[in-house]
Amino acid sequence: MSKFIYFTPEEKARAQNTDLVSLLRAQGERPVRSGREFRTPNDPSITVRGNKWFDHSARVGGYAVSFVQRYQDIDDRVIGGITFKGRTYKRIGYDWIEYVAQIDDGRALSIGLTDIDCVPGTMPDVILSGMTIK
Repeated sequence: MSKFIYFTPEEKARAQNTDLVSLLRAQGERPVRSGREFRTPNDPSITVRGNKWFDHSARVGGYAVSFVQRYQDIDDRVIGGITFKGRTYKRIGYDWIEYVAQIDDGRALSIGLTDIDCVPGTMPDVILSGMTIK
């Protein structure tokens, strides 16, 4: 069981106002400018600007704290010869797995699975492993 940690209103405000580009850079990411916003090369569906973020594939967004809480990376997966970065939303109550790959500078591909477990040997795993991307 996790222990409750009290944060003062000042600490909460400081966390909520964290610059997400700086946070991503501190985590080793290399955000790429896209107009007035930035995108991460390994997940081009998410844009950040200041302390705000928006996930264009999921059509949700928010501020710094929800950005950090929202995503959990899972193992990368090769689908059709392309390496996709995996992430799950199960941490926040959605039965959704997404694989995202940057195809080139202007294109990305996202494959989403809802209400499906994709463990080795199951039909979803067999389907993804057998996909061809042209």
